[in-house]
Amino acid sequence: MNEDSSKNRLDLNKETAQFAWHELQRHFAAGMVLHLKDGHDLVEIAFQMSQDNTDFMAPLIEAKKLAAVEDQQALDWYERDVDVWGIIVHPWIIVQENKEA
Repeated sequence: MNEDSSKNRLDLNKETAQFAWHELQRHFAAGMVLHLKDGHDLVEIAFQMSQDNTDFMAPLIEAKKLAAVEDQQALDWYERDVDVWGIIVHPWIIVQENKEA
């Protein structure tokens, strides 16, 4: 890992935030929210996506480890008033459920 990629990852890490799922409804309705399944590093995925690394991203997408938030998942989060960890990789918002909340 070179110094530039380390700096980019650190910068991205600083850009992560917790969002109430309710706050993301408009973005969800527009199809702009991606759900990253548990077990994957949100910052690493955001970095690879920002670098347009299709070799890294394609297997995740094919395995549905990163996909548009499904309606049932969105409803579940809405009803439970869940907070999610998120990061913006324009034009997408990548989220993971905050299991610590």
